[in-house]
Amino acid sequence: YRRLVTIVLTPADQAPVMQVPDARLEAEFARVRDASERRLLQQLTFANAEEAAAAVARIRAGAPIEDIARDRNVAVADLNLGSLSRGEVAEPGVRDAAFTLPDGAISDPIRGRCGTVVVRVAGIAPFDAIRAREEVRQRLAADMARAAVNETHDRIERDGLAGVPRGDSAGQGGRGTR
Repeated sequence: YRRLVTIVLTPADQAPVMQVPDARLEAEFARVRDASERRLLQQLTFANAEEAAAAVARIRAGAPIEDIARDRNVAVADLNLGSLSRGEVAEPGVRDAAFTLPDGAISDPIRGRCGTVVVRVAGIAPFDAIRAREEVRQRLAADMARAAVNETHDRIERDGLAGVPRGDSAGQGGRGTR
């Protein structure tokens, strides 16, 4: 007669019991939020801050930004930057303004590398923070579980090379059956 020892240890078994550190969860959630939150942005460029401030005053008084663009010989198609995530906006000042403004708001003049600009948020795509946080937690727990299974596998293999019976190794971290 021979004795058989099997060890069953899968990441799927381990993931539900993994405790994801809060700092790691928050860092990954921030990265996902920055990549997922999208805003439809419009931008006009001006030669100086005075022209930009005058345009902002007109827009805040009710003039459509499209009219200001036409007055400046800017096609409406050139006015739209598109639906962008925070990471897709290269200019730091524009990025900060665009992602702090509410829907429909226009920024104050922003001095950038390519001149003075004003940015209008023409729309905000909804972002489900609760669902995204849970998805991030599950993904991080699965990653941690895979690492734990690999570490256990490596330990069992080292124990085997050292002559430790598999049943003894199984009792230290796997779910062993005899």
